[in-house]
Amino acid sequence: MEAIYVVVGTILGFALNELSTRWREHRTEKRQARACRALLSLEIDQNLALLRDWWSEVTDIDSSLLYDPDDHYLLPASRLIELPLPSWSHKMWESQSQFLAIALNHEEIRQLSEIHGGIDTIEAIHSALTGAYAQQQEDLRSVRSKTGSAILPFGLTLRFHAAAPQLWTECARVVSELLTRGNPLAEPPTSSAAG
Repeated sequence: MEAIYVVVGTILGFALNELSTRWREHRTEKRQARACRALLSLEIDQNLALLRDWWSEVTDIDSSLLYDPDDHYLLPASRLIELPLPSWSHKMWESQSQFLAIALNHEEIRQLSEIHGGIDTIEAIHSALTGAYAQQQEDLRSVRSKTGSAILPFGLTLRFHAAAPQLWTECARVVSELLTRGNPLAEPPTSSAAG
């Protein structure tokens, strides 16, 4: 009979230990999920605040300077490349990747991915406009040095002027979407993935 008590006690002890271990793991997982959500939310809040401030500077233009309605995008596109890009961060998004599945639901992961992708798109547009402007300036210097004239030859493609309408429009669309959507983690979690 005593052997049965030993066996039952051992099994019961093992089961209680296993239950306790799983409970601790679950608590740890919940803490990691909350910490991950908090870090990601702070990073998104910071990135959106930087974007809002930068965009406000880019679009703060005296309308009297917009002398040609057909070229209304040139001045803001020029301001876009004159102003340095903010120091956006992707560190938390990249460093917390192993916790995303426990901290976020599928929709939240998609939305955060779109925010980071949008920031990358803005950086690519900035780079493309900067490159087009630099190339245009080089083309103009080259033409002027060859011809000795400030008058541009007919048919010369002004690269920045050609690229600015489409890139400015795309940048304005991306910024508007990011600022309108805001931080998807700012609201309380809506699924059991976070809890």
